[in-house]
Amino acid sequence: MKTLCTLTFLLIGLLSPNANILIQGTVFDGSTNSPIAGATIMEKGTTNGVITDIDGKFNITLSSNNAIIQVSFIGYITEEITITPDTKKLNVNLTQDITCLEEVVVIGYGTSKISMCTGAVKRVFSGIKNKQNNNGYGYNNNNFYKYEQSNESYAHIEENTFNSTMNTPLSTFSIDVDRASYSNVRRFINNGQKPPSEAVRVEELINYFSYNYPSPQNEHPIDVFTEVTECPWNKEHMLLKLGMQAIKLDEKELPPSNLVFLIDVSGSMSSQNKLPLVKQSLYMLTEKLRSKDRVAIVVYAGAAGLVLPSTSGAQKEKIRKARNNLTAG
Repeated sequence: MKTLCTLTFLLIGLLSPNANILIQGTVFDGSTNSPIAGATIMEKGTTNGVITDIDGKFNITLSSNNAIIQVSFIGYITEEITITPDTKKLNVNLTQDITCLEEVVVIGYGTSKISMCTGAVKRVFSGIKNKQNNNGYGYNNNNFYKYEQSNESYAHIEENTFNSTMNTPLSTFSIDVDRASYSNVRRFINNGQKPPSEAVRVEELINYFSYNYPSPQNEHPIDVFTEVTECPWNKEHMLLKLGMQAIKLDEKELPPSNLVFLIDVSGSMSSQNKLPLVKQSLYMLTEKLRSKDRVAIVVYAGAAGLVLPSTSGAQKEKIRKARNNLTAG
């Protein structure tokens, strides 16, 4: 009798539509077959959702074995997929939406109209007339325009001059750790583009990696590590690398954090490396929040107001829902 009851309960569990189902998958651009970071995967009719990581991968636990998931990303057509009991892994290919968005930018001497087509180059109309066609410039409705891949710009980097230590023996450096350039350069390369030289910031590429320096063991809060080697591109010079390691703090011992995010949700934030990347970062942050931490979200530009009042880190579902509702427009 016990065996019969056990088998009956197992059968009921297998047939139950409310069983939690773990689905793993990857979201790709259907035309380039490259992974899409920051795509949203939602269980239809619920607030249950996740965002793909930098490699386009996701894990989502569904409340039903016949659920429908919606896969969406700005600039692409949303896909709906019905999950079956046999579904374990998914490869989702999104199709680019050719809908064009128009944005008028006010500048000092008039307006500049930008026609932005997702998945395509954009044309910047400068309003200048009577120019000759060369190097990607042209005319449209008496307007002069230039084809550009994007409107990203980078400050010019001045090469450091050679200083003799006889005359300038003092050298200073900053100890803040910036690592964004590595991810930015990787984005260009993954898209098959050559990064602009000004986007390549050597110190940020070096600082991207962990060097596993040991934590200070004496009374000093910081240890300094040095390495000297022959300069690869000029044998007459030497290269010195300075590594610094501060005392490593246990995250559990950190004081409570009160975080307030002011987020731009205008139409210009729709590209993959803007608002979707912010949402992915918020997802990672949410998982690390403790109950004594608090977070609030305010938006401006495309919409304006309070999206999430100051909320305890223990209310992760409430924070995730607010994050999923962020859209550019």
